[in-house]
Amino acid sequence: MRLELSGLGRVLAMLPVAGVAALSSASVTHGQLLTNGDAARMEACEVRRLGGGIDVPDWQAFRREPVLELDRAGRLHVRQVGEPMVTVLDSTGSFLRYVGREGQGPGEFTVVAGMGFAGDTLWLYDFPGTRTSFFDTAGVHLRTEVTASAYPVTAMARDYSWSTHPLAGGYALFIPPAESEERYVRTTVPMMVGRRDRADRDTLMSVTQYPGMRVAGVGYFRYEPVPVPPLWAIVPSGIGIATADWNRQEPDVIAVRRYGSSGSLIAEKVIPTEAVAIAPELRRSIIGRGMEMASGPYNAARRGGENVPPDLRAAVAEGLGLPDYHAPVAAIFATHDGNVWLHEARGASTNGGDWIVMDSDLQLAFRILPPSGVTFQAAREGWAWGTGTGDLDIPYIALFRLSEGTCDAG
Repeated sequence: MRLELSGLGRVLAMLPVAGVAALSSASVTHGQLLTNGDAARMEACEVRRLGGGIDVPDWQAFRREPVLELDRAGRLHVRQVGEPMVTVLDSTGSFLRYVGREGQGPGEFTVVAGMGFAGDTLWLYDFPGTRTSFFDTAGVHLRTEVTASAYPVTAMARDYSWSTHPLAGGYALFIPPAESEERYVRTTVPMMVGRRDRADRDTLMSVTQYPGMRVAGVGYFRYEPVPVPPLWAIVPSGIGIATADWNRQEPDVIAVRRYGSSGSLIAEKVIPTEAVAIAPELRRSIIGRGMEMASGPYNAARRGGENVPPDLRAAVAEGLGLPDYHAPVAAIFATHDGNVWLHEARGASTNGGDWIVMDSDLQLAFRILPPSGVTFQAAREGWAWGTGTGDLDIPYIALFRLSEGTCDAG
């Protein structure tokens, strides 16, 4: 895949593997990323857990693992799926306030479907409307924008044809609609940034939309067993974007890039990978899971006289579009200081490998293995927040101290 940065009038192609041969020859393998072995290894020491049980306060009653975002002061913003407000906690995890409430007025929401920061200003997107409300650091409503232009504000980029994410300095990240008339066709569209009050913008790279499973004549299913590149994350204050990209069919390297809020390329790093093939038995299992999801709608459509494929297995295999290799990276997020966290994939392992933490220049800073079942979502110097599911299958969030040594007993 070529990554186009039209503002510079050139195409940024992935560097060839030969260009990083010296790095890989002296590397150590953790997961699939091949990096030098000099980086410090950190330990994640849990210091507080919220939720994960039945007898908890309402703001800790998580039905699904929530979305986490830190502001510049270290306050944690927690967005729960289906809720009309966001919970704000202090840096230690104590409750501070709610932002937003249910309703149709300014600063009110049916569902908060997106969250982010433009500088120190919190923005929340209301679904299913096209309204974005902005709040100050104390949670006071500043304004609500109703988008009626060519760029309706939709914060769920992979599910809908349009998306706009406000950034700092009056910029925004745009993901325009796919050109195909079919909504759920896997396709690539440009990721762009530009002034929020202007239509012109610069193309950063291509984004694959609708990476789920589409079964012809049956429907679309939210099933993505292998992450589809590129992965991207907005720097928490809205001051830039981090991306990780690789060739899905031949993932020999990944390209990690940091862009400023205006779309300018700040840093770029290419890391060789040890590509891991998807084993035939796992491929059969993945397709089998897809057939389980699609069999009910498939049989209903067939009984209703719809034109469905004669072979469900073949249709599921085609609709998934599985590559030959596992994705080298499972997740990405960025921090206020410009660090980029990459979660290594480890073949078919559900827990994955280390988190690789790169500094603002994209040099390897340290590695950290998350506790089993925990996904890190946000971090600041010396600390990280993650989510997981407890013994009762109830989600929780947890605060971790990052330690250069072993965690204290107890």
